Amino acid sequence: MSRYFMQDTRLAAFEREMMAKPGFGSRRFKDDDDSAQEESVRRGYSKRQVIEMGFPMADYDFPHGEGSFTGTLVMKRWNKQNGLICYFDTDDGYKYKLCVWFKHDEKRAYRPSKSDIDISYIEIGTRLTATYGLTRNGKSKWINVKVLEVPA
Repeated sequence: MSRYFMQDTRLAAFEREMMAKPGFGSRRFKDDDDSAQEESVRRGYSKRQVIEMGFPMADYDFPHGEGSFTGTLVMKRWNKQNGLICYFDTDDGYKYKLCVWFKHDEKRAYRPSKSDIDISYIEIGTRLTATYGLTRNGKSKWINVKVLEVPA
């Protein structure tokens, strides 16, 4: 055991917090009731994990223009800018990907701009409808999402 652990110093308090389970003390962001439900969902994979799984990332493209699609969420991957890239197989046979970033507002979630749904806690295999548009510089922007069916 560390020599700081039982002392009354800032380093000791920090060390005790780091040794505690995630979600304990000041590291907790959600209520205990919410965390028990959400721990079973994988929030996202790293690029290395996705490559090791053999997932064909190159087959998926960002949608062009404005519109919406209905499809199945097949993979979630973290990017270098702490965004979450979501891969979809659409009902039309297309393969799309959309990005979502963390919103630092009162909801504190990875969600599209006009949605209250935290995408990081949606299970892979969920069917949903996604609405997308264009940013000022012509890139795809995820605007809204509606969950249709959660996998059993």
